[in-house]
Amino acid sequence: MFFSFDGIDGVGKTTQMQLFCQWLEQTGHEVVTCRDPGSTPLGEKVRELLLNSGAETPISARCEMLLYMAARAQLVEQVIAPALASEKTVVSDRYLLANVVYQGYAGGLDVASVRAVGAIATEDLVPHCTFVLDMSPTEAR
Repeated sequence: MFFSFDGIDGVGKTTQMQLFCQWLEQTGHEVVTCRDPGSTPLGEKVRELLLNSGAETPISARCEMLLYMAARAQLVEQVIAPALASEKTVVSDRYLLANVVYQGYAGGLDVASVRAVGAIATEDLVPHCTFVLDMSPTEAR
């Protein structure tokens, strides 16, 4: 099984994901966790670039989306697909939905195009279930 957690920054994704993984392990599942972007050498470098680019290195919404997709393609190939093939349960902190929202709806990119690039990057691998945590941005930490 493949699960993902999504929502705005500070909504509690990581905390809820950890609790969910503990429950899965207590019920006999072998769990592989990952974060998107991240969890591979390339993904961690892309994450660092995206989170710390600053004003001196502006990144357009389209370029940002493509960087996320490149990191995700590597994540699927190196972590998610092999774990699923070994019948492990995968739980990801974010996945494609984050790009649909951040670069698509909020960033002004065509949502269908973001989804299409995502389908290529992931070879159409989607979670069995995505937990979307919702909270007012003013309440999020």
